[in-house]
Amino acid sequence: MLQGAALARFVYEARDAFFEMVDLIGHLSAHDLRQIRRFLEDFEHAMPFYRQAMAESVLVRAFRNLH
Repeated sequence: MLQGAALARFVYEARDAFFEMVDLIGHLSAHDLRQIRRFLEDFEHAMPFYRQAMAESVLVRAFRNLH
C-alpha cells in the first residue's frame, strides 16, 4: 500500500485520468448504466462482447490511443 510521498505522487499523477473518467461517466444515460451493471453481474458472459468492442470500435481505439 502506498503511503506518504509515494501516495501523494500517485494521486497527483492520476488526477487527470480520474477527472476524465468522472466526466465520461457523467454523460452516460440510465440505460447505459443498467447495461454496464448487467455486464458486471455476469462478467464471464460479457467478456466476448468486451473483446469484440475493443477490437472493432473506432471510438474505443481512439480513446485508448489518447493514453
